[in-house]
Amino acid sequence: MNEEEPILNEPNEETRAAAKPVQEQLEEKLAAIDTPEKAEALVEQLTSDAQGQTAESATQQTPLAESAPPEVQAAIAVEAVAQSAAQAPNTPVQEAAAVINAVAAEAEAMEGPAYEAFVEAVQKVTDPSLQGQPEKLEEPRRYLRDAIMQRMSFFQKYDTALFIFINNSPHHPLSNAFFEHLSFWFNGGWAWILGTLLFWPIRRKESTRILKAITLPVWAAALGVEGPIKKYFRRKRPFIDVVRAVVVGKKPGNWSFPSGHAAAAFGGARMMARCLPRWQPLWYSLAALVSFSRVYLGAHYPGDVLSGSLVGVALAEGMRWLMERWKKA
Repeated sequence: MNEEEPILNEPNEETRAAAKPVQEQLEEKLAAIDTPEKAEALVEQLTSDAQGQTAESATQQTPLAESAPPEVQAAIAVEAVAQSAAQAPNTPVQEAAAVINAVAAEAEAMEGPAYEAFVEAVQKVTDPSLQGQPEKLEEPRRYLRDAIMQRMSFFQKYDTALFIFINNSPHHPLSNAFFEHLSFWFNGGWAWILGTLLFWPIRRKESTRILKAITLPVWAAALGVEGPIKKYFRRKRPFIDVVRAVVVGKKPGNWSFPSGHAAAAFGGARMMARCLPRWQPLWYSLAALVSFSRVYLGAHYPGDVLSGSLVGVALAEGMRWLMERWKKA
């Protein structure tokens, strides 16, 4: 294990210091959005910039520079944000939009301690729950929130409000690492399958029975959502939609609704509950944690994970029913 990059991605003080200028840049540009009219114009500009974009098409301002120390990566990202601001038209709205777009692009291109330090600096500006924030940002944040909410339907308003509440909550490197790893292993429902395989050497007969019962239903839930259902609804991710004016997060490369992670997690939990009903609370607790992680990490709205969990259970049960019919045929 590389001692310079601990598994929890905790940035050192040098990396935090290198990322700090992005906090100052955001404070300066957002403080200039001091009227509801400017906030409305900024949201309009960000919406226009995001039109037709997916996470895969978002422009990365700088190379990852993975071999460079984290403090160098953070400094490169900060410089790219500054250059974007300098190249923008000399108006408060255009400069703020340029900085927000650049911050989002740089966050996508980074990882590890540099990413954590960069996002920490951004959250010190965008998260109203943190202490010690300058008073000059209170009104701009409120104006931006109101401008964003005015553009949304009834469902979107409450879905977005809950997303911001969860995603803007304090993020500790320990919880970041926990939810990132949880989300990684449950992608496609693989945690259910690999977890069962761990017991195969000691409980071969039961493990084989469970694998036969859960594998196809879990894959049906995951692939059904990730393929045709997402392509039909084509809902943008939170970081691509206008919420990106408030939240910066990691960026998966497909559509948002419904959540494939939640579908695979709850579809798998349902199948595991059928195989091992005495452990049912554990299976559904794991699925709930996976779903929460997708909002916490900024990848999904709460409505995405709720719909994904319901659709995932339905698809898994549907595949189970087909398998039973095929056995009887």
